Parts: sequence; C-alpha cells; structure tokens
Amino acid sequence: MQIYRLLSPELIEMDLDPLIRDIYEKNYPNDYDDKELDQRKPMEIKEIVLTALTRILERTDRVQNPSKLVKDLLFREKKASTGIGLSIAIPHIRTMQVKDFVIGFGRSNNGILYDAIDNLPVHLFFPLVAPPYDDREYLKVLRKLTELLQFEHIRDCLLEAEDPGEVIRILKSEE
Repeated sequence: MQIYRLLSPELIEMDLDPLIRDIYEKNYPNDYDDKELDQRKPMEIKEIVLTALTRILERTDRVQNPSKLVKDLLFREKKASTGIGLSIAIPHIRTMQVKDFVIGFGRSNNGILYDAIDNLPVHLFFPLVAPPYDDREYLKVLRKLTELLQFEHIRDCLLEAEDPGEVIRILKSEE
C-alpha cells in the first residue's frame, strides 16, 4: 500500500492553525483568544479540529455531507481518542458520508491538545475516511500509516516540510 499515491496537494494543509482559528472564532465569537482553545473541553477542541480536517477532505468530490462527517468522526472520538501519541492523530472512520476512500494531511505548527494517549500536543493529523464497505483498503492504509509514523525521522521531516509536494516526497521515500 503506497500512501503517497493516495495523497494529493489539495488534501494537504501545511498550517492548520489559521483554519482552526477561523472555525473557533465562528463557534465562540465572544471569547476567542489565541490561548483559549487549549482551555476548552477536549470534545469541543476535537469538534473544531475535525471540522477543519473535514474542510480539507471536502476539497475533493468524495465528501457527501460534511456536517454529518464531522459528527461521525466526533462520535468515533468519544469511543477512543485517535491521538496516538508522538505528536500524531489519525482521525479515522468508515461512514456513508464519503463516496470513496480519502486521506488528508494537516499540520499544526502550534500543536493542539487533542487528548492524545501521551497527553502531549498533536502536530500531525492524518484524517482517514472510507465508505463502510471499504474495509480492506481502509485497514491497510491505517496499518501502514501507523507503521511509518513510528519513526522519529519521518515525523521530523513532516514537521519541517515546506510544501505539500515535500510531504508526498517524504512519504514516497519511506515506503
């Protein structure tokens, strides 16, 4: 399974922070502050982040209902956090809200408290969604992605990448 082939530049957001700030300001217009996001409840933070990640995935024609996709992802997060530690989160779900398998990438330069298992801020987000009948590819990509991201040098390269093409090249060189 070659993850780099599944990613395209429009599915990569090199700086999630402005998008997250924009969503946060709209959801909480009276009390926005750069440091306020970290003080919100974990599920409120996740809803804002998942909304931002869904907007990335919407850049394709594969997302059918973005608001329901956010709700499905949030429901999945209530079962167990997809913040797997080491500065990584892989929000993933099989849902009717997408036509075909889609994966994206978003990087938060500031880091976000995402209720990761190591309680550290998350910088690298890989949203992964597939239709309910697409178990095989979904599970292969999820497994391959977690295997790749266990290596510190890959995470460091992704944190330092300057453009979407470089993100794709990093994944390609490591697969």
